[in-house]
Amino acid sequence: MSSEERDAALAELIGAARETPPKVKVRGRPFVKGGPGGPGRPPAPDFRTMLRDTMAKDGKTMEDAIADVIRSLRVSAMLGDTAAAKLLLDRTCGKEADAVDLNVNDLRQLSDVERAARLASIIESAKRRNGHG
Repeated sequence: MSSEERDAALAELIGAARETPPKVKVRGRPFVKGGPGGPGRPPAPDFRTMLRDTMAKDGKTMEDAIADVIRSLRVSAMLGDTAAAKLLLDRTCGKEADAVDLNVNDLRQLSDVERAARLASIIESAKRRNGHG
């Protein structure tokens, strides 16, 4: 390529660059007022229907699937999976109530009647937690 051809090609590129308007950043409202904002978030799949259809193909019911999950949780818990044990116990025995703050110094400052009432409430909450109340 000769220098004249190179200069002509360069002049052509510069001329084309000058003809292309620069992109201007739009401020304010980039969307048309009142127009749709786009497709939006797609709807979530219906997992319950998907699970029911999958089980129907296997010849199982929802109750069978729940029993399988509980058996699996029980086996995992027995093998030492603490998360499975906690989930299984929380769902069958109820979640653990908040710990009782039993500060002996606080009890000593109470009168006999207040101390008896406090201890009775602690015993009642323990009974409820264990299913005896």
